Amino acid sequence: MATTIRKLKDVRVLAEGMRKTQADGHNPGKLLSVNASMETVSMTFEQCAQDLLEAKRSGWKNAKHAQQ
Repeated sequence: MATTIRKLKDVRVLAEGMRKTQADGHNPGKLLSVNASMETVSMTFEQCAQDLLEAKRSGWKNAKHAQQ
């Protein structure tokens, strides 16, 4: 699963373009696929879980918590 990260300014411009496109009688959804300049981030659940464990590890009181 991929997530597209957009800045608020870019989203506002995109929303305005989508409203204009819809008012002209066209499909505004096509604007989403046209904008290829956006950064795409993809992370699996396992990668996310490992990152969380590493971030929390320093706060655990003993090594036994890491094994659970």
